[in-house]
Amino acid sequence: MTEVVSSCRQALLDARSERRCALIPYLTLGFPTLPASLAVLAAIESMGADVVEIGIPFSDPVADGPTIQRTIDVALRQGVTLRSALTAVAEGSDPGGARLLFSYLNPLLAYGLESLPAALAAAHTKGVLITDLIVDEASEWLDIARSNGVETCFLVAATSDDTRIDRAAESSSGFVYCISTLGVTGARKGVDPAARRTVERLRTRHEVPVAVGFGISRPEDVRQVAAYADGVVVGSALMSALGNATEPADAAARAVEFLQPLLDAARA
Repeated sequence: MTEVVSSCRQALLDARSERRCALIPYLTLGFPTLPASLAVLAAIESMGADVVEIGIPFSDPVADGPTIQRTIDVALRQGVTLRSALTAVAEGSDPGGARLLFSYLNPLLAYGLESLPAALAAAHTKGVLITDLIVDEASEWLDIARSNGVETCFLVAATSDDTRIDRAAESSSGFVYCISTLGVTGARKGVDPAARRTVERLRTRHEVPVAVGFGISRPEDVRQVAAYADGVVVGSALMSALGNATEPADAAARAVEFLQPLLDAARA
């Protein structure tokens, strides 16, 4: 299997050492079209995004709000699957940066967990975040991931007790994803102060890098999170910025225009 050197964990540790915050855009593969989403992926990697979350369409995205649900519906109606998404990404060039597969568990099971690491390597993708897989039920995947050098990221939230935070931190070979607020994904006005408290609880106990997501949409949100976390995830707001730009060049231009102020804020 081809070794993938673009580590999600290292990307956040590098940002920490440089006293800045890693910018982690999320995109749904297949929105607005598969070619357009691939153009967006290339554009945001070229502009300097530290990690890109590659969202896989799934019929029951229970953790996602209406914006990302809409993008997933568009992608599914075009027939985009985990297999076609990974194949399309693999046909592109090695980005030289970090990629994180963002998926629910069912598509991975249908693909075959044992077969996934080789497909990820071909797509220059080092890490996986499985939205609905908790640490308690992850032993099969973790054994496969560890033996193939694939990083895994787990979620924590303000409702996570110390035991849950410990298990997520100890099992995350990539980074820990802190959900900023209870509920589903979607742009909001401001970042819930609970996110900072959750990150601080984790950091008093562990050195694993941590990123904050859900509801990040403005440069001021990025600056706020950068004060206490290693990375910041921007998803719904980026997908909204793409609008109905089905032409690849237009979609890529809109993504860069939206993300540039957020990237500047992350690096300030």
